Amino acid sequence: MTQDAALALVQQFVELGLVVVGPVLLAALLAGVATGIFQTITQINDVSLGFVVKAASVVVLLLVIGGALAEKTTRYTRDQLSAVAGVVH
Repeated sequence: MTQDAALALVQQFVELGLVVVGPVLLAALLAGVATGIFQTITQINDVSLGFVVKAASVVVLLLVIGGALAEKTTRYTRDQLSAVAGVVH
């Protein structure tokens, strides 16, 4: 395996990680900011409110796009496992 091939594998792995984790982190970030603004406006200082809203937003997001994310991860894993024969000579 050449250095270029190894770098391509790492690049694909990082890209897949960003595609899979990015939407989940963005949903949690937006929910956290919205909850923070709501708590500031209403002066409700409940720690569990922020957690519940973030958790609920992540669960809803995963219910909506979780299948597509799992399919991308499965396809990547299948491709990498089938390429093992080319990596190990």
